Amino acid sequence: MTANYEAYTLQTVFTIPATRYFATRARMGGSNSVFTYGGSNGTQGGNWDGSNFVNGTINVSLLNDECSGAKPVTIGANNYNSNQYSTPSAVPVSCASGTLYDTWYSFNPGNYNAMTIKVTAGTQGHDYGYAIYSGDCSNLTELYCQASTANTTDATLMPNTTYYIRVFSDLSNIGGFYIQFMPPACSFTALINGENGGRSDICPGESITLTATGGTSYTWAPANGLSSTTGATVTVTPSQFTDYVVTVSDGNGCEKTAYYTVAIRTVFPIAVAQENVSVIEGGSVTLYAFNGSNYVWTPATGLNTTTGSSVIATPLEDTVYTVTSTDENGCHASKTVTVTVTQPGDNALFFDGGDDYVSVAPYPQTVSGSYTVEAWVQPFDQRNMHIFSTREGGDFTFDISLKSNGSIHADIGDGASWLTTTADISVNYTINTWMHIAYVITPSGYTVYRNGCLAGSGTFSGTPLLIDGSHNISIGKNASENTYFFGAMDDIKVYSTALSQASIVADMAAGAPVLPGSALAYYDFNKGTPEMNNTGITALPDKSAGAHYNGTLNNFQLNTGIISNWIKGRYITTGACTPANGLTAKQISQNTASLQWIADCNPESFDVHVTALYGGRSNGRTIKPECYGSVRGKRTSAWLF
Repeated sequence: MTANYEAYTLQTVFTIPATRYFATRARMGGSNSVFTYGGSNGTQGGNWDGSNFVNGTINVSLLNDECSGAKPVTIGANNYNSNQYSTPSAVPVSCASGTLYDTWYSFNPGNYNAMTIKVTAGTQGHDYGYAIYSGDCSNLTELYCQASTANTTDATLMPNTTYYIRVFSDLSNIGGFYIQFMPPACSFTALINGENGGRSDICPGESITLTATGGTSYTWAPANGLSSTTGATVTVTPSQFTDYVVTVSDGNGCEKTAYYTVAIRTVFPIAVAQENVSVIEGGSVTLYAFNGSNYVWTPATGLNTTTGSSVIATPLEDTVYTVTSTDENGCHASKTVTVTVTQPGDNALFFDGGDDYVSVAPYPQTVSGSYTVEAWVQPFDQRNMHIFSTREGGDFTFDISLKSNGSIHADIGDGASWLTTTADISVNYTINTWMHIAYVITPSGYTVYRNGCLAGSGTFSGTPLLIDGSHNISIGKNASENTYFFGAMDDIKVYSTALSQASIVADMAAGAPVLPGSALAYYDFNKGTPEMNNTGITALPDKSAGAHYNGTLNNFQLNTGIISNWIKGRYITTGACTPANGLTAKQISQNTASLQWIADCNPESFDVHVTALYGGRSNGRTIKPECYGSVRGKRTSAWLF
């Protein structure tokens, strides 16, 4: 904008103690008139807006002549006051008396709580006094008072608080002077770990403690790797070369800085021969590491040693081994090797008949009404001995046992009483021979299958109970009888439904349950290394989907050999079962018929009566089967006449 002004000098129209003042009128764009007046030496005196003009005299107020007009001054600067005419104040001081002419200033110490205040005379050589006040202009409290500029004041102050300083003299022309506000000198030394500019070299991933001294408060930077950005002691874990700086304050507003360098050492990685290896359960594998030194392997489980560039691992379960190398600076480099334990082929478990058994912890699940229990067994004696029982923890449920008379026996209860204790079949089983037994239970009775063939059945009425939270599984014994199993077992399967004969025949040859959705428990016995030292391999896991019925071996020796140890499993039989009385003769040349039963060959277990026609004549014969051939390792039976 363009200023429209006019200026003119008035004649002397007022006098303030013995001084002539002139006034200049300035008009800016038609605004109200304001007069700025000054002394004959050109020193500014004050402003007048034209009011209070009476009989040639105006009443004016000089600049910072009173507390209310105090002029702010700067801490640390040399604040100069030019020649200044002043008037007396009504505020008394404790260090001087009489008529005192004064000027007023305000200051704020900021973060300082102490400083030295000094007033120095200018070129006119006047002596001055000064006083320092707290509070506000309507309620001032004198803190310090000095009658001469020869005296300095070491003031104790509240940080960030406004104070007033009043400079006074017995002369109305107070003249020029300087006011200095000097913060206290920093008398402390800021250090980190006893030095400024120190350095530490650490290994990757390691930490170091930094402790600062010299003040009362500490601020750290940068934040990277710091446990805290405040406090005298911090922990630093930098990921790269870092200069850490701490700002130290003494609480009086004085600050100093110190720095400390943390460098990261270079560590070369180590290598392993293979990061993933597998070993058959009970077997061993050698693990190798190189490109490092002072190797340590963890965990120690399954290792022949925990130090060295190579170790032999014989874990019982999948294990991740970590090998750590340590260099001459104490820095570490690590690598992992995963050893996967694979199950051997079809294994079985040999029970010693003395005290070996498998226990299963109870699980809060009830199975009643219909169920099926299957097992492959190889008895080594004809005696009373249990195969499977749920009578642990309570009676009147279910068990299967072999009897000394060669029969297969079962008890079936409803949890409160027995429904039958004579679910037996007479088979005259042969020792050292694998056979498959399956009991199918329903509310109306039971059906028994041997080697997939119908072997017997019976009726009852009730709700048979297999298992609940109070009855748990036991394999190889029964809770209330000293009837430990002597021989081998394999592939025990328990279903919560009644299986058909076709499903049982399929289950005989299958590994996993043929009806997985109904499988309550499945034990494949594929653990350990056959006839080797299997000490520690005492778990018999439930391989069903639910896996609720994991077993634990009890009292097994698990040393080398067959007895009380993991052994090779049974051969798997395939084919169908046709009852003997269902066989029919086939007319072929030379009047010879061949009838074949695909099953476990057992010449002593049954006879076959066949009627043949010779030249139109009937001839009946009772013969023993002749064993020959094999189906996946199992011999088959044939009857020739």
